[in-house]
Amino acid sequence: MEARVPRYFFNVHDGRSEIDTEGTELADQNAARLMGVQLAGEILKDEGHRQMLGDTWHLEPVPRRLRQVSRWRVDG
Repeated sequence: MEARVPRYFFNVHDGRSEIDTEGTELADQNAARLMGVQLAGEILKDEGHRQMLGDTWHLEPVPRRLRQVSRWRVDG
């Protein structure tokens, strides 16, 4: 019997909510945290100018849309 790989959804909230409807299959919560850090880095790279203006946003990695694994808040 094959083990099921959990699917994690990475929701971004920055004055509006961008809900991840596809998710990403990852081995465990540690892999989800690493993916979240990488995603946050990409957001900062692409949208970093907004943080300089004082915008606040947060990222929530959520397994199977059930519960939050962690939450990162970024203040400008």
